Amino acid sequence: MEPLTIQTPLSESQRELPVAEQGFAFHYAAEYHDRGWSVIPLTGKRPSLISWRQYQSERASLDQLRRWFCKDRANVGIATGLVSGLVVVDCDTPVDTNYWRQHYPPSPLVVSTGGGGAHIYYRHPAGETIGNRVRLLSRQIDLRGEGGYVVAPPSQHPSGGFYQWESTGDYRLDDVPYFSVDWIRAEPDSVLPSRASRSAVLQPRTYIRSIQAISGQGGHNQTFRAACVLRDAGLSPEEALCEMVLWNETNAVPPWSTRELLHKVQSAFQAATPNHGKESTHE
Repeated sequence: MEPLTIQTPLSESQRELPVAEQGFAFHYAAEYHDRGWSVIPLTGKRPSLISWRQYQSERASLDQLRRWFCKDRANVGIATGLVSGLVVVDCDTPVDTNYWRQHYPPSPLVVSTGGGGAHIYYRHPAGETIGNRVRLLSRQIDLRGEGGYVVAPPSQHPSGGFYQWESTGDYRLDDVPYFSVDWIRAEPDSVLPSRASRSAVLQPRTYIRSIQAISGQGGHNQTFRAACVLRDAGLSPEEALCEMVLWNETNAVPPWSTRELLHKVQSAFQAATPNHGKESTHE
């Protein structure tokens, strides 16, 4: 099996330039395409430049990648799940990254996010359905699987840093371990609904896609409204939170933290019980 090359980190001079001006965005996107991964363009962390859902099941062509990344100042995203054969563990802080590394198998494919976190890539196990999860192990660790995506090098983090591969050089696919569902089976409450059960909540999910939450323009109230829609559709608090995490990636400017989304969902469900009024909000 031929080894695959991990790109080298950006030089100091390259760090000063927007991704598109570095001339690397398409180069990286094409390499990821060669690895069999589904690549999408991002604005910051959001896939707002395209309707990206189709690329959860099909990969863009090289011509599409060239159009996306040779002109626009787009960050590079990779759709996770079966389409790319990837499951990615998203650790928000160095403490969470160290915890994961101490307790679970290492991978040669690790991205430093430029914001203090890390993305740890694993191969998707055949015959398994692995969705997105939030707050694994009650930590700031999320899982990106079916229906998810991650920001990839050489994209720029909102903090100003850059996403970079931690290791460089060649590796073989056999060196990348398969993600094991046994690692997370102890946490059923944090799992996203299965593809079959998600179809039952398609209508409210579609509805909340029309709700935009923009800071300074009623963003708090709109986010609370989206949570209430999911509550009234009969979703459990856990299911509503998972749907809100997906909604947050594309409809909140700037995106909320998972903790803030959890507070909104809890407030929405509390408001439906006696002796609870509407959530007080402010911008």
